[in-house]
Amino acid sequence: MSSPGLRILNTSILFLILLFVTGIQTTLWFQFFGQFPPPHLWLIVIVYVIFSRGARLSLFLTYLMGFSVLSLTATSMGMLFVNLLILYAIISTLKSRFYWGGVGYFSLMCLIASFLFHFVYLVTSMIFEHQMAEILFWSRLGQGLLTPVVAIAFYPILKRLDQWTLSEEPQMEVVGPDL
Repeated sequence: MSSPGLRILNTSILFLILLFVTGIQTTLWFQFFGQFPPPHLWLIVIVYVIFSRGARLSLFLTYLMGFSVLSLTATSMGMLFVNLLILYAIISTLKSRFYWGGVGYFSLMCLIASFLFHFVYLVTSMIFEHQMAEILFWSRLGQGLLTPVVAIAFYPILKRLDQWTLSEEPQMEVVGPDL
């Protein structure tokens, strides 16, 4: 059993990683790669939290991380939170239906989450905003395809953080009926 201090340390480091990679995605990326679309670095951290924490804690952390990312994005708070709730519901449902550990599964879920985030964002923008968000097909495709590639590099770092700060492996909480 890990101590509360180590859990707080783990969560604090996750937030620092989230803010660091979001800063890279929103500012530094464009200095080096110009208009080439950046991967969803912040989404990788959120997907990891959804998979490595229990249902209530991961939902709470997803919203808290969304609030942290809010100042680094042009998206409104309502749009971001609605999108994160829908994304959380779909990803956690997929997790409860089929799950296996490892970097391949994590990368696949980051691919799904990246495209799903764009799709949900466009649909909710069409429903809730006066002017729908631009489709930007090539940019969204580039982000969606680059995110799982970068997730392969992030997975061992995030896994090592959990092993270092948590004495037990985070329990995967399965919710829903057994099939």
